[in-house]
Amino acid sequence: MPSQGSIAGFLRPVAAPNASRKRKAQDLDPSDKENVDTRPKQRKSGNTAKRPSAKSDANKLYKETIKAIDTVTDKLDRQVKSIKHENRWSITTETYAAGIPKHLPAAKKLAELDLKLGFNLMMAMADASHCSDLDATLKMAGEGDSKPVFELLDEALLTLIDRRPSVLPVTTEATKLPEDADVGPFKTGRPNKQQWNQMYAQKLEHEKTRRAARRERRDVAEDWAAVALSDLEEERDYLKDYGVEGYFPSSIAKLQELKGINVEP
Repeated sequence: MPSQGSIAGFLRPVAAPNASRKRKAQDLDPSDKENVDTRPKQRKSGNTAKRPSAKSDANKLYKETIKAIDTVTDKLDRQVKSIKHENRWSITTETYAAGIPKHLPAAKKLAELDLKLGFNLMMAMADASHCSDLDATLKMAGEGDSKPVFELLDEALLTLIDRRPSVLPVTTEATKLPEDADVGPFKTGRPNKQQWNQMYAQKLEHEKTRRAARRERRDVAEDWAAVALSDLEEERDYLKDYGVEGYFPSSIAKLQELKGINVEP
């Protein structure tokens, strides 16, 4: 039989495994360093930074791209106003169009994050694909080089139209651009230099206001198809009056189909 001492030892409470690891460092003797758990503490999940949501990413991309488009448009507008009158033909509506296709990758990426924002960005690109004022110079309408750009953008927009659901019609009113700026009578039958600058500045301001209003309307409109069709048709007719052809024909035809509008060939 085991001795009494050995039985007493057997009955002594046994310490829980790894008990020393569970003790706090401040409860240990400073010399007992080997028992201090020196492993790095793990962060609690609640303290980790949250990754931005897809909606947040989409809104950021939309705003950044719109800002980039507006920056270039404003720069070209200022250049048209500042260069000498006889050289103003060096910037045409085709110059504005040429800078838009580079934003197509952003529009495609945005459409994957948020289809509505991707569509609205494409519509904003359509607005910016021509100059702000076709009356700025006699040759502002260019020589037809905008058409390939229109075709490229038209194809991209048509793809997004096919992906969006059709909705019931809602009455909407477009923001109209005043035809003429109020700068007083032309004493010689034509505006002088000061009047021309005033007219150009006012038209630019009107166009910026109109484009901003369009963006806001697209953002809240329930009948996105009717709003988009109205905007595209208005721009097409404006450009056509100056001989600029080929503005988004496929997208316009598709939207007319969605709205049940029969157009004679």
